[in-house]
Formats: sequence, C-alpha cells, structure tokens
Amino acid sequence: SPDLLEVVLISADHTRPVADRTAEWGWLGWLPHVRPGHGQDCRLLLAYDREQAAARTEELLRRVDDHAASGRTTAHPAPAHGTAPVP
Repeated sequence: SPDLLEVVLISADHTRPVADRTAEWGWLGWLPHVRPGHGQDCRLLLAYDREQAAARTEELLRRVDDHAASGRTTAHPAPAHGTAPVP
C-alpha cells in the first residue's frame, strides 16, 4: 500500500541522456507509491537531473530527521490501547 511504502527514484547519471533514463524508469509514474504525500515539492518522487536529485535527497533526509526527532523506533505506529496488531 502507498501508505506503508513510498518509492523515490534518483537516476541522475550524467553519462546517460535524460531521455534514456526517463524511458527506462518512466513506468514508475503509474505507481501510486511515487506520488508525494508528505509535502514534497514535486508531481512524482522521481529525479532525473542534479537539481531534482538534490531536492529528493533533501526531502528524504528531512523525513529521516523528523522520524528520529519524534522518538519513534519503528516505521509503524503502535496499536491503540486494547487492540491487537493485525498479522
């Protein structure tokens, strides 16, 4: 589910033309997992040039920092009191 898994592609290999990299990875655009859901400033979580790669990297680092600052130790929230996790 896109709520549990987010995909970020950084394909900024300057030795290959952007058109080639876009053709190779463009199919990811169909996945809901590459749509921004945490305030990212983009249409899709894909990076094909240096500027986009820097933006996606900064967003990922901010998410890691926010996660660490929240004190959570896992990616999944703890179940509410009196409920059991669903396997």
